[in-house]
Amino acid sequence: VWWWGDEDATIDYCLTNLSRVCERYGGDPNAVFFTGFSRGAIAASYLGLRNEAVADVWLGFLPHSHIDGGRFTPDGARERLARTRGRPTLITYGGNDDGRNESPKGAQILRELGFPVVERELAGLRHTDRFLETDSLIRREMRAWMAEVLARRPGTAAVRGRVVDRAGNGIPGVRVQCGGWHWSVTDGNGDYTIPSLV
Repeated sequence: VWWWGDEDATIDYCLTNLSRVCERYGGDPNAVFFTGFSRGAIAASYLGLRNEAVADVWLGFLPHSHIDGGRFTPDGARERLARTRGRPTLITYGGNDDGRNESPKGAQILRELGFPVVERELAGLRHTDRFLETDSLIRREMRAWMAEVLARRPGTAAVRGRVVDRAGNGIPGVRVQCGGWHWSVTDGNGDYTIPSLV
C-alpha cells in the first residue's frame, strides 16, 4: 500500500548496497546525500530516517515534490525527521504540483525542531524532476548548497587520529570505522579523519 513493501528489508538492502558502492567504486561514506522525487522524496525521510542505523548514513537531504509528514506519512513523521539532528535539508517542489501542498508540512516540522531547512517553490513546474536536466538557477543553487554542506558538514562532528605500530611509525592503509557506517583509511603517515559523525 505504501510503495516500499517490507520497510526493514528495504533498509537492509539499501545499507548493504550503498556500502558496496562506497567500497567497490570509491564512494565517500561520509558524504552521502539522500535525494528523491515524489515517492522517493517521501522515502528520503520515511525510510532514510526510519531507525538510527539508516539515519546515521546521510549528510543531507534533497527531496523534490513531497517529503515525510504530508498526507501520505503523517504518523511518526516528527520522530523520523528529528533523526536529522541538525543535518540540512533542501526541499523543492513545483508551483503547479501537489507537492506544493505537502512539502511545506515536512519543512514546518523541521523548522519546529530547530533544524536547518531551505524550501524552494519552482514557479510553474508540474510534477516532474526533469528540471534538473538543464542548467537553471535552481540547479545551480542546489549544487552550491551541496558544496556548502560538504565544506561545513553542519550537524556533524569529526574524529581524527593516527594508527601506529609499536615503534610509533604510522601504518598506511588501515580502515578505521566509527559505528556501523562511517569509515576512513589511513594515509601514508597513518593519519585518518572520519567526518560527518552525527
